Amino acid sequence: MKREELKELLLQSITEEIAESDRQILKEKAIPEYEFSSSFSENVVNRIAGVKIGSLMRPEMFARWNNAFLRIALTGVIVIIILAVSIFLSQGSLSYDTLLGLDSSLDEGLVSLLVK
Repeated sequence: MKREELKELLLQSITEEIAESDRQILKEKAIPEYEFSSSFSENVVNRIAGVKIGSLMRPEMFARWNNAFLRIALTGVIVIIILAVSIFLSQGSLSYDTLLGLDSSLDEGLVSLLVK
């Protein structure tokens, strides 16, 4: 069977019911069969068993992680200080309400709404 005929038969099987003989042809020609060798499972197990976990936890890896952590932590501290200074300059104080974004005028507005 030619490739175009097989493709047409495959498309036809998607949209409508086909004969059992055509279905058998599709199973034989269009659907590939994969088989593993008899030693495949042994090879996989041996490969997994051969991996050394200690090689992933080398001391130089911890040194790199420590270096990266220090860079990120230092950058985070600098950003927090800049944020605190900008809040202080815009609000005039560094109170707990200012850090949370609460304003005393908001409380007065809520009280006036409740009184009415």
